[in-house]
Amino acid sequence: MRSRRSLSSDQPGRRDHRSLARGLPAERCGSVSTLSARSRIVSPYLKHEEDRMKLGFIGTGAITEAIVTGLLRAQADVTEILVSERSSVISARLADASDRVRICSDNQDIVEGSELVVLAIRPQDAHAALSPLRFSEGQHVCSLIATVEAETLADWIGTPLDIFRAIPLPSVAALSGVTALFPYDPVGEKVFGPLGTVIGAKTLDEFDAYATASSLMGTYFGILELAAEWLRENGAERDAAQNYLNAVFLGLTKTGSEADGTPFETLREEHSTPGGLNEQMFATFISSGGAAALTTALDAVADRVRKARQCRS
Repeated sequence: MRSRRSLSSDQPGRRDHRSLARGLPAERCGSVSTLSARSRIVSPYLKHEEDRMKLGFIGTGAITEAIVTGLLRAQADVTEILVSERSSVISARLADASDRVRICSDNQDIVEGSELVVLAIRPQDAHAALSPLRFSEGQHVCSLIATVEAETLADWIGTPLDIFRAIPLPSVAALSGVTALFPYDPVGEKVFGPLGTVIGAKTLDEFDAYATASSLMGTYFGILELAAEWLRENGAERDAAQNYLNAVFLGLTKTGSEADGTPFETLREEHSTPGGLNEQMFATFISSGGAAALTTALDAVADRVRKARQCRS
């Protein structure tokens, strides 16, 4: 089985996280509704008790739930996870999942009780939520707030902090996510490493590009939706069409993830017999404007991200 990998600007290349393992028994967490007993694993990230940290989440939405679920599933090196009451449904569900999760009614309690504070609130709510809070100088903060730069957050908070930004995707709940960090921070890798792949962006523009690319999630499922509809129009049952496409793309994703840096162009060519159906499909897609449409969509989202960043600077 392949180890999860990390790319960072400070440490070029790939690093096997199994070198961090210390072979200590993992403390079992409470049951999580989205997890099965057989899926619980002992994480190589679990370290000596004195190395483990307390995490706090200001904002308890879908991404917070995915991160916390993943940390519990991996039995990662955290002693306590503090979450805000909002959303009450999600926070209650997480608290029921493990006695390591505690709900706080006051965000200041989260700040004071956490070694790393994760900001998971909407950009339009960030200033009002953060301005009253009192952080400790040098405290580690991870911002999941889209389009708001670390310098702006520091100005709102008014205390010198170690702030890094992250873009975790929902699949971190299943330990198969990819999380971009900027700037690269070993604390961020310690948190997100057990949840999948960590990529350290070298520049803010690179980080924003990853944010733009992450917006392809809906398009991915939209393409499958269109393909499934075509299959149904050509005689396939709904469930059969969806199961077939899921299996095809799961296999392709596995091939790509195990290709050791083989360019996508090469993989495409290896999956396309000259004069065959795959080659025809891609050629027709390109000639019908598919590449132009995708590039236009990426450029439009990237422009929105840049403009939002400039408005808040």
